[in-house]
Amino acid sequence: MRFALPILVLSLTSLPALAATTADEICNVTAEVVTKAQDLRLAGMSQTDVVAQLSADYADRGTNFTGQAIPMLVNDFVYVQPEDVVKSNDLSAAWKQVCLTTDLSSVLGAD
Repeated sequence: MRFALPILVLSLTSLPALAATTADEICNVTAEVVTKAQDLRLAGMSQTDVVAQLSADYADRGTNFTGQAIPMLVNDFVYVQPEDVVKSNDLSAAWKQVCLTTDLSSVLGAD
C-alpha cells in the first residue's frame, strides 16, 4: 500500500481558509473527511455525490475548503485507491500519516 501525496497536503495547506491553522488541525479535519469519503465510497456512492455531500457537510469551513480541499481528498486520494485497499485499510490513518510527516512550516508561516 502506497500513499505518497505530499503535494496534495501542500495544496490543502495553501488554502487561505486553512493557512491560519496548525498542521495538526489540518491533518485532523482532512482525516475526518477521508473517513467519511471512504465510508460513502464503500456504501456505493459516486465520487460526484460524495464531493457534493461532504461539501454540504463542511459548508461552514468556506468555499476554498469545499471547492478545493474536499474534491482533492475525494478524487485524488480516496477514489484513486484500489477497491481492495479501500475495503481493508483505514485510509484516514494513512492520510494522517502522510499529512503529519510532511513539513508544513513554509505554508503555515512558521519560522
